[in-house]
Amino acid sequence: MILQYISRIDNSSLLSEFADEFRVAGFEFYFTHINENDILTDYHRIQPDIVFVHHNKGILTTDVWAQMKCYKIWWSNDDRFPPDAWRIIFAPIFDLFIVASTNSVQVMKELGTDAEYLIMGYIKKAYENKDRNINMAFLGQNSGEIFSLSKLRRDICTRLYNEIEDFELFGRGWGGNIEHQAKNIYHRVKIGLSIGHQNNGLVYSNRMLDIMGHGAMCLCYRTSNLESIFIEGETCVYFDNYDELVEKYYYYIENDAERERIALNGREFVENNLTWKHKAEPIIKMLKDRL
Repeated sequence: MILQYISRIDNSSLLSEFADEFRVAGFEFYFTHINENDILTDYHRIQPDIVFVHHNKGILTTDVWAQMKCYKIWWSNDDRFPPDAWRIIFAPIFDLFIVASTNSVQVMKELGTDAEYLIMGYIKKAYENKDRNINMAFLGQNSGEIFSLSKLRRDICTRLYNEIEDFELFGRGWGGNIEHQAKNIYHRVKIGLSIGHQNNGLVYSNRMLDIMGHGAMCLCYRTSNLESIFIEGETCVYFDNYDELVEKYYYYIENDAERERIALNGREFVENNLTWKHKAEPIIKMLKDRL
């Protein structure tokens, strides 16, 4: 079978291991990362059996997708519950939605669309383990009060920024002199803060994987079922409210050996279980079960 993988940017080098797993399983795997017209040109050139769209809301219209007469998959990792309106609009056009929330699977199935739960993988990056000169940081956009999660993140991060001298914010929308183009800062961080989706079934964000994969300890807002994947005190540390967050921050920043043990465990767990290579196998099974 021939698979055309479509993304907004060129992921071919980053996802080479992911593509290799498909090729070993007998698929021809092609990357496309260009504009609307060229995607259709590539589609007609490649003539795929499967079009696999990776988290690309808004780059193409429903008319373009409808022109692709093959099995179409949409995989999105930035999941909201209930699902965003655009996902509901695309429901009749795509054959399979792979979503990052167990609750969203049920909703998409109720709309008559086939859906599976699978969260995207971690891209292993070579990095220099420089001096970790940032005690704690959050990297992410401030979206105000668009979602309940947005408000929670804004309130927690703003309070930390005002009350804890060694806490740093990176990302768009925070105002002032806060750096908004920062990338790959977690190799400089001792503790990475993650505030994930609430009341959304089993879901975690790529932020957690980036924090752990870069060797920082992940201090994570506790959400439903998350501990079934990441073990408290072994691969990450949880908090339930602001006061507990602050208490645990001071405890782990003062206990280097314990913090570094959890950080190392987290990194090893992500690299051994949650990379893109590990995510290929369940998708291959989904396809072979359906086609």
